[in-house]
Amino acid sequence: MPAEPPSQERAWALVLGDDARGLVARARSALADAVPGAAVMSLVPGAATGGCGSHDIDEGAPLLVVATAEVEDIGAAIGAEPVRALAGDAPCVVLTDRMAHADLAPVVAAGRLAAVVPAHEEAALTRELTGIALDRMEERGWSDGRRLLVLGGPAAASAAETDDLLRLDDPHSLRRFLAGVERVVGPRPRVAVPAGTRLCEQGGEPPPLTLVMEGLVVLRQDTAHGPVTLHQASTGRVIGLVSLVSGGQAWFTARTTTPCTLVMLSRAEIVTAVQADPGVSRDLALLAVRSLLTRLLRAEELHVDTRLLADELEVDRRSLADALEDLHTARAELVERTRLAMLGELSAGIAHELNNPVSALERAVEHLARDLVRLLGHAPGLGPAARAIRQSADAPALSTAAERALTSSFLPVTGGDRALARRLVRAGVPDAATAAELLALPESVRRDVLLGARIGSSLHSMESASHRIAGLASSLRSYARPEGEEPVPTDVLRSLDDALRLTEHRLRGIRVDRRLEQVPEVMARPGTLEQVWMNLLVNAADAIADEREDLAARQPWAQEAEEPALPARGTSPARVMIRAVRQSASDGRDMVVVAIEDNGPGVSPELQARMFRPHFTTRGGRVEFGLGMGLSIAQSIVTAAGGSITVESRPGCTRMRVALPAAPGEKRKER
Repeated sequence: MPAEPPSQERAWALVLGDDARGLVARARSALADAVPGAAVMSLVPGAATGGCGSHDIDEGAPLLVVATAEVEDIGAAIGAEPVRALAGDAPCVVLTDRMAHADLAPVVAAGRLAAVVPAHEEAALTRELTGIALDRMEERGWSDGRRLLVLGGPAAASAAETDDLLRLDDPHSLRRFLAGVERVVGPRPRVAVPAGTRLCEQGGEPPPLTLVMEGLVVLRQDTAHGPVTLHQASTGRVIGLVSLVSGGQAWFTARTTTPCTLVMLSRAEIVTAVQADPGVSRDLALLAVRSLLTRLLRAEELHVDTRLLADELEVDRRSLADALEDLHTARAELVERTRLAMLGELSAGIAHELNNPVSALERAVEHLARDLVRLLGHAPGLGPAARAIRQSADAPALSTAAERALTSSFLPVTGGDRALARRLVRAGVPDAATAAELLALPESVRRDVLLGARIGSSLHSMESASHRIAGLASSLRSYARPEGEEPVPTDVLRSLDDALRLTEHRLRGIRVDRRLEQVPEVMARPGTLEQVWMNLLVNAADAIADEREDLAARQPWAQEAEEPALPARGTSPARVMIRAVRQSASDGRDMVVVAIEDNGPGVSPELQARMFRPHFTTRGGRVEFGLGMGLSIAQSIVTAAGGSITVESRPGCTRMRVALPAAPGEKRKER
């Protein structure tokens, strides 16, 4: 019959098993020897609890639990009711007649497995149970008298002696070991040495076993980077243990850091003492374990500290790398901005120098045309020539296709004379009927009319050229405004016009479509805003030109049977589309959105993520290869203005979208 569970004032132990193989009986016998003053309760997991009622579970956890291998699954049994309620957090000793266990993982994970003892080792089982019971009673703060009642006299004394031995600190362990040696080989002399004395040298002859009775010693190891201190506070009281065991050379250089009192024991003396007194061997083993354990713990601490330091260094390295990259970026931006500032100053100087002569040229052309018409108009017989000058000067410019069509329409009138038809077109003759009238005039009159038309055409060309130079000078002045100026309400459409005028030479052969709505002004620096548009327009033109060059470079290597390679846009002409619209942002702000779209080769998703990084360029190796700062600077300008710039791209279409907040209270600008 199972015993009644004890009251809270009494110690008790719990045994699990059905005694089918006699293991419960062995456990109860060992408990009777180890803790004779403790009650024992047996329980078969999964069966009825016998005399164990619910009122007993609250009377305190047992000192320990002995789980026998008669329990099919010990881990499950410990974690199930009623064992879990009865045992609480008590440590568990497994008594087994098996050679392998796969059911103890839950007990190990819970930190409750104290020992696994073979069933035939009854003395070992008794020692384990005594030690565990003693530790549990100390945890509960039981008095020495109460512990004596539970353990019994001899068991308590033996357990206390073992416990005291294990708990000795280094000085007491050292004195105990030295006393045992001196009982065999006689008293050993004490050696006093000053601070800084070298006791052994790394790689040298093995030192004698040195006991540090008083003072401190540091252990260092020489490396390629100089000596490294491995142990100081963790050196311990024994020097030469590793060399004693291995018989090899000294592993460290040991040096005293304070005045020390030493006892040096030779290998022969230690062997003699160990052979004569087994207690010396035990004390030496305990002393060695303590000393090496102290160093091992310190080595583990150093390992953890090294890992933490390595992590901190990696964080610092990444921070420094980021800072270095930022520094390179700032330097590149500074160089680029300096170059642009010099270009701006040069542009401002050129614009200023051009302004006066261009203005004079514009006035001179205007006066010359008016005076010529007036002069010839009063001359006898030169009225038709004067009218020809005025008509030719005021005639709109014709495209090449329109000139060809008009020339062909004049051929029936000129009798197929194409040269005469071209002269009539350049003279500003608007249609075939007017050409027929002109050709019907006398030869002298006709000659004067054609000469006047040529003069008028020249005046028109001079006027157009002077206006273009004036426009360029105006755009240069706008672009060259100082970067440090404060943001002002800026006309987006006018800045786009200026940028188009300045990049016209880069856009030759590319059709530029403009779909510009009436948009409000934005707060920006006009010169830097033009720089954004110019960078985007030049990038679009370069993308189309680069694709054309790449296709031309591949063409000589193509097989004769292959179809000629087409650009990403197919057979469509090269085109750049500029859109400007007014939109409302999600936060209610009024925004001006400008999109510049080209039908070039497109940008891959991998490159899109890097487009706005400084120094990024896809044009390496080309004649016009730049610094890769255009989009980075454009982004910084747009961001400084409170806007954003994004990219959408696929083969045949790349769209750069710039969104800028409208100037406060700004109305729509009429275009």
